[in-house]
Amino acid sequence: MSRTKTQRFAPGYVVCSRQGRDKGTLYLILCRKGRFVELADGIKRTAAAPKKKNVLHLHLVSKKMPGFESGLPGDEEIARFLRSLDKAETDSKHL
Repeated sequence: MSRTKTQRFAPGYVVCSRQGRDKGTLYLILCRKGRFVELADGIKRTAAAPKKKNVLHLHLVSKKMPGFESGLPGDEEIARFLRSLDKAETDSKHL
């Protein structure tokens, strides 16, 4: 994958897992370490115990969590934000 494509996986953006047991799960990127990112969903994967995943196994969702720059959000905020995106995506598929 080209360098420009992997650079888009920045903290604060929402991604969807494309491979693994968690396929289809939405996550928030907490930080980037080379070609790996640390992810949280606020429920199973918390900000204190994030999931490490290769960016090649992720699909970037074009949403950024508002207010992420002002500090790391809490698990409840992450879960609420991702639930709202998941619900909106599900609703749009049924139209």
